[in-house]
Amino acid sequence: LLLSILLSQLGVRTTVIEKSSVADTWSTRSYSININQRGQSALAAANVLEQAKAVAMTRTQFVFESFDGQRQTIPKNPPDFAFARPDLVECLEGCLEEQTELATVQRGAGVTNVEEKENEIEVTLDNGKKISCTHVVAADGKWSAVRNCIYKDAFVVQSVPAFAVFLKADRCPERWEREATSIFRPASPKYYAIAAPLKDGTVSVTIVCYTEIKEDHPWLVPREEDAHVNWESEYANCETTSDLESKLTTLLEEEMPQFYKEIRGSVKNARINRRGSWLKPLTDDPSYCSRSGRVALIGDAAHAMTASIGEGCNCALESAASLVHSLRSKETPVTADDLTQAFRDYGAQRPREVMPIQQRSAAANHFKKPEAGTGESESRGDLGSKKNGTVAHSVAAEMQSG
Repeated sequence: LLLSILLSQLGVRTTVIEKSSVADTWSTRSYSININQRGQSALAAANVLEQAKAVAMTRTQFVFESFDGQRQTIPKNPPDFAFARPDLVECLEGCLEEQTELATVQRGAGVTNVEEKENEIEVTLDNGKKISCTHVVAADGKWSAVRNCIYKDAFVVQSVPAFAVFLKADRCPERWEREATSIFRPASPKYYAIAAPLKDGTVSVTIVCYTEIKEDHPWLVPREEDAHVNWESEYANCETTSDLESKLTTLLEEEMPQFYKEIRGSVKNARINRRGSWLKPLTDDPSYCSRSGRVALIGDAAHAMTASIGEGCNCALESAASLVHSLRSKETPVTADDLTQAFRDYGAQRPREVMPIQQRSAAANHFKKPEAGTGESESRGDLGSKKNGTVAHSVAAEMQSG
């Protein structure tokens, strides 16, 4: 959506293809997204930062609380701005509709195939419709169908030895700072909790677990053979069971009693999400652009990363701005050749900027590179062999973005 806004401002006609027939609603993807200076600069480049701030909460500090009640506050200056994912999507889509008539959002069909031909690109949707266009930007997530059509085996989805239990508290306890991201640490180093108040008065709570927790609480570890978990989608949709609620209650009561007291009514809606993962390039010098210069990757389709350091959305927004950066100084209308050159410049430069952030994020989730000569895998799971899951949103057409 942000890329479509940016391209439309340059006079480029765009179409955004969304698989979902309706805009994002609340789900386990609706944790708080903190937009830092990187993301804010990208929003400012599209002249939508003030509109975004209007639906965001300010994050001025981090609060760390240990199991024995000790608290430490770290100011965040300049502050971040926090969104629930549906609010950010709604804001950007609204800005797109208000700012331009050059952009169209088509819902209800996802991209299944992209084929580069001599003078055009043919995009096939899952409803059988075919679209011809000059360029394609894939923003269809970690399991990108577009990427797998064009880039084949250039990337692999690599899991990390960590996963999350997600729940939503229906109110923010008085003791918690509404403008803070709060981190609660039990005595055990095997998990911790993050609480982030949202604009509607609720609180997004994520309990980050390392797989070592299975030694004490094997019932918490998600298993790929679990019939209730859709492992090929981005997030699990399994319902909370009475067994999970009971055992999670016991765990929190015993190890984080004050934290549990403040969120206990919300344990009933807990969900276990799949293990964290990131998109690992299989070469030392990857490109986010096809050889033809007509297909580019942005966001999770290019550089998915774990949520551990909160950079995924910021890097995605920054990539959208980076893709059009070289075009913004043009004094003449943007041509197809201009787009191709911009795609190639972006494809060559952007991986060098974002790969270190991916690696730092994975390391925060206990991902370790193997020692030379050991023959050990780099983490506890390689998801690259899985077939594509549900495409959250694909972009295609005369130009596409998400």
